Amino acid sequence: HYLDKGFFNHYLFRRLAGQGHLIVDVGYSLAPEASFREMLAETYRSVAWMKENAAEYGVDPNRLVLMGGSAGGQLALLAAHAPDEARLRPAGLETDTRVRGVIAFYAPVDLPSMAGYVDRTYARLTIGRLPPVEKAFTRAWEKLVGKPFYPPKQWLPNVMGGSPEEKLEEYRLTSPLNHIRPDCPPTLLLQGTQDLAGTQPDMQLFARALRDAGAPVAYVEYLSLIHI
Repeated sequence: HYLDKGFFNHYLFRRLAGQGHLIVDVGYSLAPEASFREMLAETYRSVAWMKENAAEYGVDPNRLVLMGGSAGGQLALLAAHAPDEARLRPAGLETDTRVRGVIAFYAPVDLPSMAGYVDRTYARLTIGRLPPVEKAFTRAWEKLVGKPFYPPKQWLPNVMGGSPEEKLEEYRLTSPLNHIRPDCPPTLLLQGTQDLAGTQPDMQLFARALRDAGAPVAYVEYLSLIHI
């Protein structure tokens, strides 16, 4: 819903570039103007574009790694773990979009589970019936980012085009947890112990499922102090 490419990542990108990596920072369209399928199509196409233009940038097209945080992490995992899934790839894309590896920070990997957590945790947050402190927060947020504040319970329906009850198969199809296979590329998962979207248990399960499938995975968990 919010922010743009490069947000909070400049130091990381400079460090990686200083080690000899080429960083291509990809911006994708945001909700509610764009659906998740449009965002995912842009992710697949960005990999295809990089492979098609690799020579111009001195890049080995067989050594691409996708990296993303939060929603970007979900997009990166899907594009990396399901490069040939016809139900997810944009129509007409013929370029091989397989990547060498993928890195995801606190990514939603099980959308029905995340929807349940958000509903339980943020049920009282509804625009028009917010306590004064929360109303002040929404005004400050909208002034800062230039977009309306969407209550957490609208996060996934805005992106998915409906609730889990209305779009359950779509929620499942776009959950990285349901695209695990032994030949998934090496995967690095980074997760905080407290997460505003409740992704920690799902990421732990995701890492175990990758290991059980025989896919190479490393799971790193950080102690975080925010708790909802």
